[in-house]
Amino acid sequence: MGKYLDESGLARLWQKVKARIASDMAGKQNKKAKIEQSGSITRTLADNTEYVFSNVSSLAMTYPAGDFSCWISFTVRSGGTATVSFPVGTTYIGDVPSAFEAGASYEISIKNKVAIVGKVGSA
Repeated sequence: MGKYLDESGLARLWQKVKARIASDMAGKQNKKAKIEQSGSITRTLADNTEYVFSNVSSLAMTYPAGDFSCWISFTVRSGGTATVSFPVGTTYIGDVPSAFEAGASYEISIKNKVAIVGKVGSA
């Protein structure tokens, strides 16, 4: 048969649970930030952030200090291609498109300077 805790035992257990929760939650953002922008973009990326860019002609990124994770969705301007510049030291999973085509949409996932880049859809 299992052991039962009296009131003082439950109180001590509850204090341990609260301390563990507080420790686990320290520094955690409550929700992801979302940033929308268009045109020629130069941005220092931030942790736990979603970026939605439209009508992009150029995109130049720099990384924050320390560990981070972010997601970028963008559509290239309809009147020409876009240039996308990653910081020195970026490594890639898969191939990076050789050209970012006019009117096309792309998604980029970056975690700790490792990027995954892909064109959305088959067109």
